[in-house]
Amino acid sequence: SQRTWSPRPATPPPIGRDLTWDRARRLIDFAAVVPEELGPPDHVEVSEDRRRLTLGWDLAEGRVRLDEFDGTPGPGFFKKYHGRPEQVTMADGTWALWLPSSHEVTVLDAYGREVPDTRRPSGPTLVWPRGDVTLRLEGLADLGAAVRVAESVR
Repeated sequence: SQRTWSPRPATPPPIGRDLTWDRARRLIDFAAVVPEELGPPDHVEVSEDRRRLTLGWDLAEGRVRLDEFDGTPGPGFFKKYHGRPEQVTMADGTWALWLPSSHEVTVLDAYGREVPDTRRPSGPTLVWPRGDVTLRLEGLADLGAAVRVAESVR
């Protein structure tokens, strides 16, 4: 059934100003997606530079967050992960990385400087490409559930 995943112990950070899904899609220059497993998002945000779309779902079990990043060169983010990520192959052959434990998220500003995002310590996260867009799913403690959500992206 939809929207019944178990969240990770630490809740992803809240999503900032809310937009409608239609307004957000008009603001970005890449094809946005929504996982069918989660249904329509409860929250939608677009970054100031319009290169990141964030979708959020407030489930009874906790918050789930999906970030979608424009893959064109420029400011962005990267993760400093000190463990060993698990490489996963999804049903359609797409590869993904599962980061099962806490890790740091660092943002690259417009000048290429590393800026740690202190409100973004992250727990279990699935990261995968879709064309020129990178997707990052946070809030699901179970790899199987995360892969099911990722595979339902349309």
